Amino acid sequence: MKANVSFRVVDCVFKILLLLLSILNPASAPPPPTFRLSEEVEGRDLIPSPIIKFPGDASPKTDKELAFQYLNKYYGCPKDNCNLLVLKDTLKNMQKFFGLPQTGELDQNTIETMKKPRCGNPDVANYNFFPRKPKWEKNLITYR
Repeated sequence: MKANVSFRVVDCVFKILLLLLSILNPASAPPPPTFRLSEEVEGRDLIPSPIIKFPGDASPKTDKELAFQYLNKYYGCPKDNCNLLVLKDTLKNMQKFFGLPQTGELDQNTIETMKKPRCGNPDVANYNFFPRKPKWEKNLITYR
């Protein structure tokens, strides 16, 4: 008798759930709102750019600006007082590092090298944290 009563309760609960599901059918829900573009944006290409630009990252307009920013960022050429001699020496260091002819002049090969990604190239800026000794003093490493 107990099994019969519990079976009826389960059957009743199942029927109530079916009734509720038929009433609250998701197909009868209103469709989600659609995204509409404004008229001025509709004709544009909407593929997202893989490069994220931040407000401080102003892209240089000329090759000279590119060279100046590059040498300042990677070779420590000072922004404030970068005279022609310092600029030529820094350019020669950069050209030597990349195996280019060391002319100290801003030629097409140098500009193309500056435009390439620096992946895999070590930074050559001054080692401020390790003055003239960018390696460990001890060779023996122990683990505690």
